[in-house]
Amino acid sequence: MSARICPSCQYNVTSTVVTACPNCGQALPTTLASAQANALETRSTTYVVRNGDTLSRIATKFRVRLSDLLGWNNLNSRSMIKPGQRLVMYVADDQRAGI
Repeated sequence: MSARICPSCQYNVTSTVVTACPNCGQALPTTLASAQANALETRSTTYVVRNGDTLSRIATKFRVRLSDLLGWNNLNSRSMIKPGQRLVMYVADDQRAGI
């Protein structure tokens, strides 16, 4: 079993079934796995916002939930993003192809 680190408070979460940090409530990056297969590794990636981007489109492009994208970047549903702003995401290796 591998530990996960909360991106917000750096708390070491050892349970694979926990989806939110027990210390601060931040959504945790998840690994995708079937009961029969090995889990895919999840890694952080940084995206630089471009003119015309929206949080919703960015979440869709990287196949992450909008709520996770907001949480990882300490944003809320009313937050404005600007070109050049950097956003952190935790994306499974199989979703990184073509990024």
